[in-house]
Parts: sequence; C-alpha cells; structure tokens
Amino acid sequence: MKKILFFFIVLAFTNNVFAKDKPQAGIFIENYDGMTVFGQSRPGITKQRYYFGHRWSYHDFNNDGLKDFLYSGTMRPTNIKTSGKTTAGACGGKKCEGDMPGPTLYLGQKDGSFIDNSKLIIDNRNPSGQSLSRQQLIADFNNDGILDFYLADHGIGGGNYDGFRDSYFLSQKNGTWLESSSTHLSKKKFKIFDHGGTVGDIDNDGDIDIVLTDLKRVLQCLYNDGTGKMKIKKCGSINAFGIELGDFDNDGDLDIVHGAHEYEGTLTGIALNNGKGKFKKKIKLPVPEGNWGTVPEVSFWDLDKDGDLDIVVSRAGELYVGTGVQVIENLGENKFNSKFYILVNPPKDYVPKHEGNEWNSFVDQIRFSDLDNDNLTDIVLVRPGSLKLKAGSILKNEGGMNFKHIKYKEVGNPIKIVDDKMYKDDPSTFFENFEIARGKSKPTDSSKKFKKFIKDKKLKNFDLNGFENIDRPIFLKRSGASLVAYKYIKHGDDWIDYDILVEWDGVKFPISMCLEYYSRFNFPANRASLVDRFKFGGLDETSIPSFQECRGENGYIAGWDITEPKIIEIGIDTLLKDLNFEARPILANIPQLSDNQKRELLTNLDKNIN
Repeated sequence: MKKILFFFIVLAFTNNVFAKDKPQAGIFIENYDGMTVFGQSRPGITKQRYYFGHRWSYHDFNNDGLKDFLYSGTMRPTNIKTSGKTTAGACGGKKCEGDMPGPTLYLGQKDGSFIDNSKLIIDNRNPSGQSLSRQQLIADFNNDGILDFYLADHGIGGGNYDGFRDSYFLSQKNGTWLESSSTHLSKKKFKIFDHGGTVGDIDNDGDIDIVLTDLKRVLQCLYNDGTGKMKIKKCGSINAFGIELGDFDNDGDLDIVHGAHEYEGTLTGIALNNGKGKFKKKIKLPVPEGNWGTVPEVSFWDLDKDGDLDIVVSRAGELYVGTGVQVIENLGENKFNSKFYILVNPPKDYVPKHEGNEWNSFVDQIRFSDLDNDNLTDIVLVRPGSLKLKAGSILKNEGGMNFKHIKYKEVGNPIKIVDDKMYKDDPSTFFENFEIARGKSKPTDSSKKFKKFIKDKKLKNFDLNGFENIDRPIFLKRSGASLVAYKYIKHGDDWIDYDILVEWDGVKFPISMCLEYYSRFNFPANRASLVDRFKFGGLDETSIPSFQECRGENGYIAGWDITEPKIIEIGIDTLLKDLNFEARPILANIPQLSDNQKRELLTNLDKNIN
C-alpha cells in the first residue's frame, strides 16, 4: 500500500508520462509542464533575513490546492571579515557568529498573494536555524501524503570545509514541520560539506532516499525505512559538487550524474547504480573547450524524447566567473553529443580574487518544462538575479537538440516573476517569524553591564509627546531590552528619521534613530544619533565624537563599528547591535506610517540588493 500511495503522490507533481514507468526520482517532483511562475529573488522578510544564496522551491506544501514558496539562505554574520577566496573565509577564517535564521514559508492564497507562515516550521535545536543552506531537497519522506524538506547546509566561515549540520523537517499531524534530525537520522552529529544533494528511491524499496556530496571524495546516502528515518552510509567514492538522480542506462534503478570541481582534477560524469543503492561504475562526460571547470549543478531529462536521459550541466570558470550551460545528448552505449551555450562571457584578461566577484552569475538550479506547449521540453534556468544575468532565463528547445537562450522579458520567454508586493507578512506571527519572542535567549554580559549602569542612574525627564505605543513590544533578545513606542519624524526615498522608546529593566528612555541603505554591508543600516534630538537617552556618556553618516549628516553610531571604550564600558553596544540587526522588523512596525509607506520605504531601502 505504501508504494501505491507514494506513486500517486509523485504523479500529482507532473503530467509528464515519462514519470509513469521510471523509478521514483526527485526530478519528477521538481519539474512539471507549465513552469512559468518564478519566485522573487528576495521577497518580503527574506530580503534582510538572509545574507546571500536565497533559494526557493515552489510546491503545494499544505495540500490546499495552491502552490507555496519555501525560501532559505545564508545567515548574516556579525563578524564578517573577508579573507581567502571562498565563503570559508567570510569571517576572517574564524567561525561566523550571529543568529541563524530558519527557512521561510509563504503559503499561497486564492488572490495570488503569499502569506508568511514560517511559524509552521518548528526547530527546537539550540541554536536553531541554518548557516549556509544551499540545497532544498523536497519529497514526502515519511509517506503521509505531505511534502517534507531536507536542507543541505555546508556552512559559512570556519576557515575550512568541514561542513555544518543539516536540517531535516518532517510534516506533523498538527500541520507543522518539525526539525527531526535527532530522532530520524542514524548519526546524531552528522556533519559534512554537502555542496550538492538530490532525492530518489535508490534502493528500489518504494520510498524516497537522499544522496549528498561530501568533499572527502565520497557520496553519503541516507536510506529511508519508509517512515522518514534515515540510515546514513557511504555509497560511492566520488568527489562531486552538484548531483542528480535518474535511470541513465534504463535498467530500472537510479544512476547519478555528478558535477566536478574540474580545476582540482576531478571529473564530471555518471556513476551507475548496482541495483542496491551503491554507485560504482563510472562514465566520463565530454568537457567543453575553454575555462569552464566549475560545475555547481547538473540534471537529467529526456530532451529529445528518444526514451533515454540527456544531461544538462551548469558551468562557470574559476571562482564562478562567467556562466555557461552544456547540453549533452545521450546517444546510447556511452556515446554523447555535446553543445555549449555561453550566457555570460567575462573579459579574457579578468582575474578574480574571490568567489564574490562581479562576474559570478552561475546557474544554480536546472529545471525542465514545455513552456510554450509545442511538445518540446525547454530548459529553465533558476538562479537569484545578478547584474550579469537576470533571473528567469530559459534555453528554448528548437528541436534537433538545438536550444536558444532567451533572457527574462524577451519575446518568447513566458516566465513571470511574482511581484514583491504579493509576499505579505502575517501580522499575528510577525515577531515569532523573526525569532524575537520574549524570553528566547539569555541577556548577554553587555546587557548585564547596562542594567547595572542604569539601576542607580537618574535619567533626564523628556517630553514624550508624539510617541505612540505599539500593541506588542519588540523584544531585542541580545540585550534584553524591549522597543515599546515610536515617534515618526520624516523620511526620504531611502532613509527614515524616527525616535524610539526603549524599556530596559523597568527603565524607559528615548533614542533618536536614522535608518538608511548601507551598500558596504548590503543591508539597511539602523544607526543611533549621538547629536540630534534625544541623542541616546540623553546620557552624557554617549556624547562622543562620531563620524558615521546617515542621510549625509555626521553624528551616528551603529552596532558593528563600536570602538569607543565608554560605550563598551556601560554595555550599550549590544543594544546598538540589536537595533541594527532588527532594522527591517523595526521599520515595518512604525505605527505612524501607512502600510503603503512602509512597503515603499522597504522597497527603496532594498533596491540596490536586487
């Protein structure tokens, strides 16, 4: 009965008859005809929730007949100090510090909007959340008819490639998804550098398993027992970056196509399944001419409808410079015909210094769909938008295994990206979504210093006329303070002046604030004024020279650049970091601003990010 149930679940995600007589693989879950809807690269609260690497999946997660969006991405470290050439050196070779946000779930509505319901995703680990979640692996792992998700997380910072723990969310009877690694993975402290991952029934027992890459030159397989419990074992000696499962040799089991980091001497190819979920016999794939040795993503599909799987390979140069897509036709008997399409071609003399270079625009997900109903499967290229390659490009299938690159909004490309305004917050759960509910963390040493400081400190009496209390104070979990009231001053296109009333250990004091987009850190910077209006609670100890600017004027201070001993000594540095980190939810809750004004400000503040 279990096999029959899952068979129909898989069919619900695709109307491609090719899936009916093939082993269950993730390609039949993620691909479907009519794939014309694209998620916004950084919608709603995810704009500032994740540092980079925003990924989305588009499925009906709650089985209400409407498709939803699941987003994940990279934490925003508070100790960023770029070193080396890769994300391993993002924090100066040290472990990246800061809050780790969890995934964001937007549930589709009948009016075409998407409401944030991240409260349905429960993560009780300490600490919770993800570091650098690169892969969203979607399937019904526990066979209850509802999609689950596994987030492969190789981590950011640390100076090496040891990896980070993954996150495994299983659907529950109460409509939530519970992080279940401790109860459903055979290795309690499972941690690898899994840049690539895929799902499918690799051992032919009727349930969906998981395959992950491991930079220790092996594949790690998570074998499902049918209830979502996974037994982890090494299943192949392959060094890979991107992987996908499909029945390449038509023998009834799932083989694996693997993309390599070819600059390190590894090969892009196919490893055949021995029928028991082990990948041994290897087949080398052709390599295009030129400097295209980075292979972050690969996939399978029958593009010419001849009954076997063809291969599509995402390629880039060293440190992800440039963008290319290789289409490999399967001719049978391990013979291939290869064509290469250059989408972004960097200057020949360009030498990158870091992965985060201006020519990094690689295709990070490959999808397949007959977009124009001409009975030919097109290649859909999914990636966050960049200056060099906007999101929403396609390779249109023109027949005869020939493809034409059509960019987003060009004639012949039907992709439509959901408007940012269609992603909406759920007011009743807004604060929980940002994990700032009262009591979730203990006060830091800095907050204890400030509590001691203000206990016997006589604060000035201020005229608080014009302040408006908010119904639910915003708890600032690092410092232990609460933001209880606002006073709007004025705003421009990409900045806003306002005052806040903060309560800390029973003492209330006002702070004058200025928020503006700060390009250096790629996010809205929330700074406290040391010279204007209330200053910082009127404290003489904060009357220090400051040359930070907001809206072109000096006299501000932000959480990341505190060096003044007086500030550190009295312990308000943690509060300043709080106010900066929570810039977006703070701005989104100023009661004197209309919803349209808030949305306009948030959009303008974020315009340089997109």
